[in-house]
Amino acid sequence: TMESIGFIKGVSVQTQIGSGNFGAVFKGLWDSSPVACKLLHNELLLKEMESEAATMKKLTHPNIVAFYGLYKDPSGAVYMVTEYCSL
Repeated sequence: TMESIGFIKGVSVQTQIGSGNFGAVFKGLWDSSPVACKLLHNELLLKEMESEAATMKKLTHPNIVAFYGLYKDPSGAVYMVTEYCSL
């Protein structure tokens, strides 16, 4: 479940930096650190996000962005929060 993956607090979702068929990615801040916040366009895809987040939670490698947790904004939208990598 999403609760077992872990929700984090204190995320400030800011500027959209990309989008695709499934969702959009926003730059944000978490504890004053830049993060990437992925939001799906369709709530029917939440199970897919849950599966992706559960997998990312288990992975640690220098070439894979770090997964920090899930964030639910005041409207109830769920974001997957990861390390932000600038180009």
